[in-house]
Amino acid sequence: SSLSLSNSRKHRCAWMSNMQTFTFKREKAICIMNRLSNPHYLQEVQYKDDKNFRKRRNLSKFCVPKIDSGEEIFHLIDFKKTKSLLDVGCGDGNLLIRLRKERKFSGKLVGIDISEGMFEKNKRMSEKENLEVEFKVGTAEKLEFKDSLFDVIVAKYMLYHVPNIQKGIDEVYRCLRKGGVFIVFLNSEKSMSKKRFFRERIAKKLEIEFQSLNKRLN
Repeated sequence: SSLSLSNSRKHRCAWMSNMQTFTFKREKAICIMNRLSNPHYLQEVQYKDDKNFRKRRNLSKFCVPKIDSGEEIFHLIDFKKTKSLLDVGCGDGNLLIRLRKERKFSGKLVGIDISEGMFEKNKRMSEKENLEVEFKVGTAEKLEFKDSLFDVIVAKYMLYHVPNIQKGIDEVYRCLRKGGVFIVFLNSEKSMSKKRFFRERIAKKLEIEFQSLNKRLN
């Protein structure tokens, strides 16, 4: 079914781009999308620590045009009105650290991720430097926060990891204050055109088919 957003509150949702991903279609093939949204696989294998996450982030050098997602998010935040921010699927927590250090944001900063290994280094650094950035293990589908707690909630390159996207969106809106901002970042085929060239060569070599799964976010 189509992904619907609650009309009960007047929130602004900043969708930065459309995401496309793929699956291998071959005898005994592994469904990549199933892995991408499998909590056990993400927690115990793919994102057990931040190594694979950093490799993935390095792919941004192939983006066209090149953008700093952190800076884009900063432009969308009204710092005069924002007192609290939640980063869902925060990864290594770099965005939160930048908010505190670069932007001198003094409000409440919280990041959750499915794996503690992802943010472990920045959590230790935050505690050592008294940055007061809170990190928790959690999932988008079950946010352990009170209703209407945050002014801004960010979901950066992570919705395709959520098994039930609609449930995750509903949880985000439950935790947003009235008039709050929900910022979503997603990949797109256009922004990763160089990667598409290599993907097509791989598909031809392995005799596989890459299939768009945009319908999950439609």
